[in-house]
Amino acid sequence: MKIALFGIANIKLGKHNLKDSRFDQVDKLVEADKKTYAQVDVIGNDQLLEADAILASVETKADLILNDLEFVETRLGRDPQPAERAALERIKSLLENEQFVFNSGLNPEDLQAVAAHSFIRINPLPSLRLARNRIPKS
Repeated sequence: MKIALFGIANIKLGKHNLKDSRFDQVDKLVEADKKTYAQVDVIGNDQLLEADAILASVETKADLILNDLEFVETRLGRDPQPAERAALERIKSLLENEQFVFNSGLNPEDLQAVAAHSFIRINPLPSLRLARNRIPKS
């Protein structure tokens, strides 16, 4: 799984073990020969479109939305087909209201009209987590 960090600088990029105290307790009960933690690949914000999830601070939410809004405005300036234009106009109004595309409730036809485009947060799982607490140092 790839997790992109957006606007968070104090976590090193690369492979990280997901340590969980519940896993440690199970290991003590079972006494397995080998214990291997699950791993995630932490990537930078330059690879947002490749990420399975994005970790961002609450303060950078607007920046994520702005990235998609700039793309929509650029695409609208290139005179798209009518179905795509209608979908992009709906998406633009959502983004201007500080909503992400993935929880917009767009109908399947609208999503199909813009399927070729890579919005940062169009897929819902596991999507975006806004970090409200202090980010741990690694």
